[in-house]
Amino acid sequence: MNIVYFRLGLWLFFSCISCSVAAICCQHPKTPVEYSICNNNDLRWLDDILHDIYWKNRVNKDRKKVDQQWLDWLERRNGCTDDKCIEQAYYHGIALFSDIDPQFNWAGSWWNLTASNGSGGNILINDVKNWSAHLDSKIWSGVNRGNYQAEICKNIGLGIVNNIADTSNCKLLLIPLKTAAIKVHSNGSKECQISMPKDVFIDGCYIRADKDPRPEATLLSIGIFTEAYLEKAFKELVGDHYSRFIKTANVYVYRDDLDNIGAKVISLWVRGMANKQAAIIMYTPNGKIWAAHVEPDHLGQPVMGYWSNVSPDSDKMPKTLKMWQRDLMD
Repeated sequence: MNIVYFRLGLWLFFSCISCSVAAICCQHPKTPVEYSICNNNDLRWLDDILHDIYWKNRVNKDRKKVDQQWLDWLERRNGCTDDKCIEQAYYHGIALFSDIDPQFNWAGSWWNLTASNGSGGNILINDVKNWSAHLDSKIWSGVNRGNYQAEICKNIGLGIVNNIADTSNCKLLLIPLKTAAIKVHSNGSKECQISMPKDVFIDGCYIRADKDPRPEATLLSIGIFTEAYLEKAFKELVGDHYSRFIKTANVYVYRDDLDNIGAKVISLWVRGMANKQAAIIMYTPNGKIWAAHVEPDHLGQPVMGYWSNVSPDSDKMPKTLKMWQRDLMD
């Protein structure tokens, strides 16, 4: 019986710990502070950021120490009685759990290392003062792009943008790390994406550099091919057109193998030009390859190229590629 009660007590203890560190469930808020957070989109955004950082710390650092820091911070947050106090508590928590660099050098040109192929971001920070700085940003995804300016307010070592010029309540949080990088978070897709071009995101991890420091992508590095021998065979097949497939791989998703031959099928396109610059690659584990690529000519008319190491005759194109071509033209 004692063992049963011991196990029950242990289960309750860990349940309480788990509840105390879980992100707020806005379907069931329990306190005035939680109700306040759930009724304020910006506070919910900060809550999501902090919990993501906290859980990574639990994995990578001393868990007991991290949990105690969390409980201490939670006591501070729960002592608040207005939104401004709650917001400031979250800034304290984010700064604490991010282990920010208090002597961070903000000035310079910063590039988004985590943007996907064909997308990117460049932030220029200048006019740096004790409590503020100026930000100019260029962000893009495919042919969709935007340029934005904002003033950064420094708060507890963090950079806070309360509103990007010419946007609708688009806020940013910049976290300066001891790794000489800046983590940039925008306040969710809703406010920022209403004002920015479709599928263009400023979020990511930025490092200082004179030009984009990301290595040149390959179809292997971005996961379209998972084996080097298959990418090599593809390069030999398409020749100089290989670079066009790379440039087209801004978005790439699996499609169904309609020929039922056990092939992988990946559809690629450029955001903003999905019906004008697109491609498809189909291959089997034993090295059979079919591929097609469409891009506009100098008159803007779509031109398609077709390659296969099975049969170069487009009349013998697999059903999968024929359906892709039909969908594209429709």
